[in-house]
Amino acid sequence: MSNTNQQPKPNAKALLPIALFLILYLGNGIYFQYISPIEGQMGFYVVSVVLSFTLLKLE
Repeated sequence: MSNTNQQPKPNAKALLPIALFLILYLGNGIYFQYISPIEGQMGFYVVSVVLSFTLLKLE
């Protein structure tokens, strides 16, 4: 007799894309804000969110 009401098991690998996006976006923002600032620009506006999503999609 098979149990048809089985719940899927949680998998930590499912959080990998959002974790990688946060590392890319926050890492670049912090880098361009504090480590290597560009004159007249804020760090989180140098690298756009779209670019971080695109880099994530390529991997």
